[in-house]
Amino acid sequence: SLSFVLSSCYAPSYKGVRDTYINEDGELIITYTNGDKENLGVVVGQDGKDGKDGQDGEDGEDGRDGSGSDVIINGSGQNISYATSKAARSAVSVVASYNDVLHGQFASSGSGVIYKYDKKADGYFIITNYHVVFDADCGISQEIHVLLYGNEYQEGIMDAEYVGGSLSYDIAVLFVKNNDIIKKSSAACVDVADSNTVSIGDVAIAVGNARGEGISATSGVISVDSENLEMTGADEKTAVKFRVMRTDASVNKGNSGGGLFDASGKLIGITSFYGNGQYFSIPMSLVQQVPQGLSVPLSQMKTYAYTASAPKNLRYTKKNNYAYVSWSPVYGAEHYYVYTANSEKGSYKKLKNSTLGSDIWYWGFPQSFGISINPKKAYYMKVSAVVNGVETPLSAPLKISR
Repeated sequence: SLSFVLSSCYAPSYKGVRDTYINEDGELIITYTNGDKENLGVVVGQDGKDGKDGQDGEDGEDGRDGSGSDVIINGSGQNISYATSKAARSAVSVVASYNDVLHGQFASSGSGVIYKYDKKADGYFIITNYHVVFDADCGISQEIHVLLYGNEYQEGIMDAEYVGGSLSYDIAVLFVKNNDIIKKSSAACVDVADSNTVSIGDVAIAVGNARGEGISATSGVISVDSENLEMTGADEKTAVKFRVMRTDASVNKGNSGGGLFDASGKLIGITSFYGNGQYFSIPMSLVQQVPQGLSVPLSQMKTYAYTASAPKNLRYTKKNNYAYVSWSPVYGAEHYYVYTANSEKGSYKKLKNSTLGSDIWYWGFPQSFGISINPKKAYYMKVSAVVNGVETPLSAPLKISR
């Protein structure tokens, strides 16, 4: 049987490539985070009239469209180094942090792609995998950071907000406010290709935060342009079915949410999972349905009045005569109220937080909290969230058995 791995969940670190550029001689220069520079030689030649064998440099030595350069592939005139450099400008590393009373504080890293700039909101929307910012025990991360390609060090960390997503598509959309880090960088929104035109044998370039060590790239070809794959979703219980592309461009832990690019440096898919030497990406024709399907148009995010729903996925575990209760966090929640009753349809009263000396509870204080179990009968619990000073409806009741 086949087993597939969601390719994020890697302990983050901040090192790697700081900047790349092509100088006036067509040479690709890489600057690393430790200050070292490396010249990879000519990757873009000039299409001058003095081409060695043909007009306009078509066969010129080291020419972009010529046969003399050792970075030309299949005689197509496409330059992998140039395409990769272009693709990397839209690449980001994503770090999602969690706080769980049973597991403590932890973080996982993945990748993302700068999708669009929204002028009204003055910020950028980033596409990543849903499982990069979601944990089955903790829900959506309440502390998400991104780092641009070339700025993968501590001072380059930027806050990101979760805008929306889809577990069934395994796609999430993040928002990063425009700032000096972005303005001073070479970051750019990605160019999106029509993934429906991708064919077997086409060039595939995977760019992402492999192993949590910073943005890097691998290349290969499209092995299968469309196939269906069934697996368990990010919540570790829901069966999901994906239409994917298979490549031999390898990905690793940390690559999840990164881009799969064609030979022109245009985005054709989002790298998502791998298994048994096979690497899978979700095609952009499906990926784009998530941001397009969000109930809030991207241009309206700044002024949108968000109406929160009741907390969901209440659950508990037993240990040492305590029930440790948790739920999926509500986006934008200022705090929570916890209500208990002796019967499912009984009178629910607010549970006091003895640590704070009030009836306010925070998802991260602690994220899961313990209550004593009465050995004679069951408890019933409901939870509400307070968003913008307004309390949501109560959640569905959770029965805590004795």
